[in-house]
Amino acid sequence: IETVIQRIERSALTRLLDQIYHFWIELDSDLRISGDASKLAATLLRGSSVPLERRDFTEFLEADGPERFVELVRCGEESASLAVGTLNVSMRDAVGNKLEMELFTVPFAGFDGKLRYLVGLRDRSEAQPASDLRVFSGEQTADQAVARHAQKAAARDRMAAAASRTSRGTPSMISRHNL
Repeated sequence: IETVIQRIERSALTRLLDQIYHFWIELDSDLRISGDASKLAATLLRGSSVPLERRDFTEFLEADGPERFVELVRCGEESASLAVGTLNVSMRDAVGNKLEMELFTVPFAGFDGKLRYLVGLRDRSEAQPASDLRVFSGEQTADQAVARHAQKAAARDRMAAAASRTSRGTPSMISRHNL
């Protein structure tokens, strides 16, 4: 039953990431790319079909991006709550163009029980400006926790309504503007 629940949760999250971000990738506990990363390859390698599986994701980040990314994903590992957050980073494509990207990380337990991460990526030039680093973890005030809980509940309601519309054959209306 737990495996079924994990699959449903992961599926819902990846559908949400598909709506908000240009693409998403999955990282293993060592921050190596796992699974399909063809959209990342197309973006960074300009249409190349080179597989990126097992490559260290941080090697694609510029300047202090690797250290900041590791800090973001690891900050909640020692606490009871795992960090979910966004980070603005620079990346370079195969011809040297600088890409300003927003990363959104979500930790989850893989089917093997090991910690894994889903990372949504989008070009910041098309997104609403985000602060450089936002982490949502157990380290917040009571007012922030209440507000965050209300936001999560509203997002769950929107996701359930969208799933209901999709199951009836109506396209989902979830977008970054609705969230």
